[in-house]
Order: sequence, then structure tokens, then C-alpha cells
Amino acid sequence: MLKALASPFFLATLLLVLGEGCLFSAWKRLGKRERLAVAVSGFGLLVLLLPSLPIVTLLLANQLERQYFPPSEQILRQLDVVVVLSGGYNQGANAGHDVLSPETAARVSCGIQAFSRSWARRLVMSGTSGARGNTRDGSLMKGLALSLGMSSEQILIEPYSQSTFEHPRELAMLKEIHATDRIGVATSSWHLPRAVREFRRRFADVTPIPCGSLEKALGERKGSFIPEVRILSLSTVLIQEFLGMVWYQLRSMTT
Repeated sequence: MLKALASPFFLATLLLVLGEGCLFSAWKRLGKRERLAVAVSGFGLLVLLLPSLPIVTLLLANQLERQYFPPSEQILRQLDVVVVLSGGYNQGANAGHDVLSPETAARVSCGIQAFSRSWARRLVMSGTSGARGNTRDGSLMKGLALSLGMSSEQILIEPYSQSTFEHPRELAMLKEIHATDRIGVATSSWHLPRAVREFRRRFADVTPIPCGSLEKALGERKGSFIPEVRILSLSTVLIQEFLGMVWYQLRSMTT
């Protein structure tokens, strides 16, 4: 808590709240333009402040993460393919120092756990955060899988998809994958609703494999009303996910 209270973000928002309070206290003495300026700045402060609170982030996460639950052993045993969706990587000073983002590393670990409990024949590392065909994401994901005991022959790299919309399309184009395959999709729990909907447009049998939980990670802080920049970052990702779902839905209606 002390770190949060001492952060520049918290101090800045506190000063903004105090300043806005002073302006509202003089509301009756302000002209129309000044009142409009105070109202607009006050609304802007709320847009900044509310997503910075853990309780708001939890509410957003709950709407996405509670749609799917971990599959049973019986369902996992029926899978033919487990696909792990890349969430990007962090570039180092040189290629040897590149590392997977924490989000991607968690997805890979989660996908391996599901694969090891299944009878699937292939584990696919899907996606690129660079140009189409850039295998850096997939290579790093495969490297982590190998370090965790996976066999190289079991792993495929799909380096062409650059978005959630493209993951299933590019997966379907791999010669090792068939339209009748039962696909397990391993990605962040908050990302599953959009990802599963896209995969079900290409494959008849899709099993969601939720990885991680923001609800559990933030559960102990749900009563906190201290704004944090990290929480704002998480809320931004979730808001973008909701917008992405709306955009994908609109696009599917026109195709």
C-alpha cells in the first residue's frame, strides 16, 4: 500500500481530485464556459480514475472470465490439437535476450498442462507480433515448451496470424490440421470469449482452455480504492477486449 500511496500516479490523481473539488465549490460563481470546462475536466478525471481502481478492473474481468471453466479430463482426452495463442514477447538488447511476455509464458505453460493431460497429437504455437511469417514468437514459445519437457516432434509453429481473427484461419491452413479436428484453445481467460467465437467459425469442435485469472490475482485487493497505474493498464486491456468483441461481431454480420 505504501508503494501505491507514494507513486506519482496516485499523487497526481489526488491533486487532480482536490483541484476539481475546489472548482466545484465555486460552481455558482462560474460562467457558462467555466462550468463547461469544469464538467469536461471532471468527466475526464473519472475516465482516468475509475479504471485505476481494483474493484472496477475486477468487475470487467468477471464479465469475461466467468464465461468458461477448465475442461474436464474426459473432454481433454478427446482433443486432437491444442493451440496456444501468442501474446507477444519482449525484445532484449539482442535476439539472445528476447523473452516471452508474462502473458504468453503463462499461456504456454497452461497449454502444455492441458496437452499433457490430453491425447492430442499436436501442440501448436500460434501467432506473431512481427511481420507475417516471423517465427520469433513461436520459437520462444517452443523453446519454453522444450524446457518443460515437451518433444520437438509434437510442436508446430504457426507464424502468420497477427490477430485473434487470423489465428483459426491460419491454423486451418496447416497441412497437419484437419477441419474435423477437435481443437483446444489455450489463451488468457479474459481473451477466451472472443477467441472461441472466432475458432468456432472455422472448426466444429472447439474446447476453451482458460489460462490464468485476473479475478484471483486481484481478489485480495478488491476492497482497495487507491488508484494504481498497473490496474489502469489491466483495465485498458479489458476495455479493448470488449471493444474487440463488438468489432468482430459487427464484422461477422457483414461477411
